[in-house]
Amino acid sequence: MPDARAAYRAALPAQLPAFYRRILAAETAAAEAQVASAHAGYAAMPARERTEAIERLIRETVATLLGLASHLDVEREKGLFDLGIDSLTAIDLKDRLEKSLGRKLRTTIALDYPTAAGMATYLAETLFPAAGPPPAAAVTDSLRAQGATGANGGAAEDDLGGLTASELERLLEQELKG
Repeated sequence: MPDARAAYRAALPAQLPAFYRRILAAETAAAEAQVASAHAGYAAMPARERTEAIERLIRETVATLLGLASHLDVEREKGLFDLGIDSLTAIDLKDRLEKSLGRKLRTTIALDYPTAAGMATYLAETLFPAAGPPPAAAVTDSLRAQGATGANGGAAEDDLGGLTASELERLLEQELKG
């Protein structure tokens, strides 16, 4: 049976008796505490385990949405749209992941990261940046400390803040190779 609490709450009159206000407030507080606990649990995991746990969450959510028996029926490298996800289900997937992870996600996440493995890697790096690539300032400082030169033979450009982490990583590799 679908969870219809949101529809029920919307149908309630603006002024609720105190008893119902306490129940609704307790449900909201419990849900927020659960999300905070889950987020802290992910943050405490080593990077590889965190990515695997987020991938499992994604696979379980997709399995639920598609009515599959197990998350094992969702192949990690197979496209979600190949499995049967459509545009409306992709929005539902995003909404459920937002609730589970306690963070807003891009509406196009299933299009941008169409496999469970790819989406999990992205989410683990984005939601837990300490475990991800170094910040742009650290890469810039590293390039300057090593006396790196740009493609024109001059000093490395000062405006690296607009680059993505993967672009910075690629630039650093190029500079180190010579």
